[in-house]
Amino acid sequence: MSTERIMVVEFTKHAKLRLKERNLIVESVKKAVKNYDIIESDRFDSSIVHYIKKVDDKFLRVIAKRKDENTLLVISAFYDRRLKKGSEGRDD
Repeated sequence: MSTERIMVVEFTKHAKLRLKERNLIVESVKKAVKNYDIIESDRFDSSIVHYIKKVDDKFLRVIAKRKDENTLLVISAFYDRRLKKGSEGRDD
């Protein structure tokens, strides 16, 4: 899944709620999907992709899927405590 053509990033109701609960900024999430460090396929749904961006000493994980050619639909986002420092580098 190429991110070069992502022009629009939209959020599900669930994602909006989770961002608010987790004090995540919408612009930070948008930047993470457009300039990720790591990309992973979802283990259960091949249409879902995990974008991971290192932010300071934490890793922001954004779970999303393509809505159409130019639009990405964010499903959820959170700081992933399972990832360790030094786990960086693009994987695409």
